[in-house]
Amino acid sequence: MSNVYDKLEAEFPDVIGEPAPCITEEHAPSATPTNGKANGHATTAIPKKPASKFKSVSAETAKKAKKGTTSSSRTGKSRQATVEFGKPPKHIWVRVDTRPNYRQMNVPVYIDKDRDQTYYVAPDFYESDAIPERFKRACTLIDIYTAGLADGSFLLWTVGVSASKWRKGAVAAVMAAMDDYILVEAFKPRSTYLITQCEEDIPAPKFETLGSFEFLLEQAFDGAITAPHDEAVARYLSGGYWEELDEQQDGD
Repeated sequence: MSNVYDKLEAEFPDVIGEPAPCITEEHAPSATPTNGKANGHATTAIPKKPASKFKSVSAETAKKAKKGTTSSSRTGKSRQATVEFGKPPKHIWVRVDTRPNYRQMNVPVYIDKDRDQTYYVAPDFYESDAIPERFKRACTLIDIYTAGLADGSFLLWTVGVSASKWRKGAVAAVMAAMDDYILVEAFKPRSTYLITQCEEDIPAPKFETLGSFEFLLEQAFDGAITAPHDEAVARYLSGGYWEELDEQQDGD
């Protein structure tokens, strides 16, 4: 063995003559690094995420919300203060009250778009010769339905009375909403509406928490027009000059 070593040393004097390198023992990486995650690799600690002021609700509350049980208006613990005329938003499920005494057909109204006000026009006045013809053309007939939305709110769904395709589609939507929740979206290319049936388990609106239908109408209307000298009639017939008359009277 010595002869072999001497021979190798003679052939490779620079290598064999040097002392053997010192081999230090390499420790296996810790199974649990400083960040507390057992990934087999030692890493530095990850800074703790600062607390956010925007927090999430508990899983239990989120589950109730998905079932529609967090709205107090559905539970009957509170009641909507007022109910307005309008159309159901296209992104919110709507359902119509099936009780016959919570809807009314062919109601004459005048809508003041400048003031966003809706007036009830007494049928006796609307059908009489006393109503100015120009004002009568500004009036319209509407059907009124009591509707509940999936967010727990209520509205008086109005459908204009006319011979248009829009009315036909709107009436079909109302009829569908009497059976179950639906989504209603205008389809302008065909002058009608797209109806989407709800496949979710949404609690029915608490229509019984509402007052009488007459009470709802009293809240929704901004007034009643019964004669040609009523302010709303005179304001419309003034052709826009009414505001200036008001200012002059206030200045006097």
